[in-house]
Amino acid sequence: MSTKWVRLTVIILGGLVGLLVVAFVILYSIGTARANKTYNIPITVSPIPSDAAAIQRGEHLAATFSLCQRCHGDDLSGKLDFDVPGLVTIPTPNLTAGSGGVGALYTDEDWVRAIRHGVGRDGRGLMIMTTKAFQALSDEDLGALIAYVKQAPPVDHKLPARSIATLGRLMMALGMFPPSAVDEIDHTQPAPPAPRIQAPFLISLRRRSW
Repeated sequence: MSTKWVRLTVIILGGLVGLLVVAFVILYSIGTARANKTYNIPITVSPIPSDAAAIQRGEHLAATFSLCQRCHGDDLSGKLDFDVPGLVTIPTPNLTAGSGGVGALYTDEDWVRAIRHGVGRDGRGLMIMTTKAFQALSDEDLGALIAYVKQAPPVDHKLPARSIATLGRLMMALGMFPPSAVDEIDHTQPAPPAPRIQAPFLISLRRRSW
């Protein structure tokens, strides 16, 4: 092969490598920006109850949705089900006030923002938060659910921080990750009204009047 063709081959290969490097940098930057995107969502917070009836109602809601314990564990101390080496590490956090938990750090506003809007205390979207399932909760039921979580016994359980490896960031840039809940819901939609709960004795009286 002549020197001319060798030089041409080197130039072409060098150009291809350069294009790959540029594409990598662009995709990595896009994936990083998406992973670290923050949201500023105005919220209104109704007073969170602390009475026994509200906590019992919150426990009932948690059991009904079966999401709190399924994702965060029976004692709400968090789990690490979403851990793929070389790709992503996404813990479901310890919700209690124990060591490694968010319970002692979260304000009422933080709880509402996380549950109803899928946004964490740091402003980033919660990647595997099932926020859409909680959109049907009234403000009263949301408050009861938060009251139940807040009184959970503290459990010491430290989990690794959320991390997205290089391959994961490239996949995010290419749209190969499912969207976070924060990007799938209408944050301006008002909460539904509280459901009417009829006391059993009233129902019984009405049946007798038939």
